[in-house]
Amino acid sequence: MNEAWTEPSSEASSAEGFTFESIVAEELPSMSEQPVVEDNPELRNAALRARELESVDFYIAQGYLDIAADTLDLLERQFGSQPDIDIRRHRLQHAAEAPIEQPDVQIPKVDYEVDRMPSNGSNGSPQPSPEAAAPLSKTNIAPAPAYQIDPGLAEVFEEYRVSAEAGAATASNGDYETHYNLGLAYQEMDLFEEALEEFQVAVSMVAPGDGTPRFLQCCNLLGHCFMRNGVPQLALKWFSDGLNAKGASEDERQALRYELAAAYEHVGELHRAIALFTEVYGKNVSYRGVNERLRALQQRVKESKNGKHAPGHKVSKSGKHRSKETRRGI
Repeated sequence: MNEAWTEPSSEASSAEGFTFESIVAEELPSMSEQPVVEDNPELRNAALRARELESVDFYIAQGYLDIAADTLDLLERQFGSQPDIDIRRHRLQHAAEAPIEQPDVQIPKVDYEVDRMPSNGSNGSPQPSPEAAAPLSKTNIAPAPAYQIDPGLAEVFEEYRVSAEAGAATASNGDYETHYNLGLAYQEMDLFEEALEEFQVAVSMVAPGDGTPRFLQCCNLLGHCFMRNGVPQLALKWFSDGLNAKGASEDERQALRYELAAAYEHVGELHRAIALFTEVYGKNVSYRGVNERLRALQQRVKESKNGKHAPGHKVSKSGKHRSKETRRGI
């Protein structure tokens, strides 16, 4: 019992057990050998794209083809052309061409869900065959929680649509204003052929009764330009279109009625001119000197019946009366 204690040698300690330093030395290399998980952009983009494509599958299955197309456009702008996006494009095209009742639109989704089913259930029992699971899949076509529309994504689509509609309206308004203002400029320079071309383009971009005075303005200006260009028959056509257009106010009709009467007077149809000037006179006796003009026309008709010619008129070779204003092309 009194034997002297001797310290065991390092060789013996190594043989009998492990020291703290040896354990740490063994653990460090094993930790360094483990792969470090890096943030791979490609994997992250693929996961994000897959999640959005699941929403696309849902949109196609439920018939939201417009939303599916918009989502694919956004994904292509973000990730470029990808095979999985092209697959959805093909499915979308097939769904657009197929009847709504055709079940082929939902077959890819059903098969996709069936393929993802594990071979064994959570309790170890085997899952039913695809043939047996098909009726269950058909009853579960309703949106699953994983396919619910993301409120943020719906808000993005709404902003995109509002912006696109506003952009289209702005572009249309800008094109109309450009042609209309060019027509006014050409008219001021007495370039009536060029003015007619611009006004014709402008009037083709509007419609009567659209809630704006644009159509009536174009009709009035086209009538004036055709009169100045020596084609009063077309001026009659445009003044008549403006007068008969829906949505015109009484002031606008009064102005067009007066211009139409003046055009009839210009082409020598005095009875029609008197009828329109009389209507203008009945609504406003002092409108643009209509009372004097009406009396002058009535005097011309009376003298024409008596075989006399009104002052300032001469008989042309064809025997018709022509006023000084008519000869000047006004």
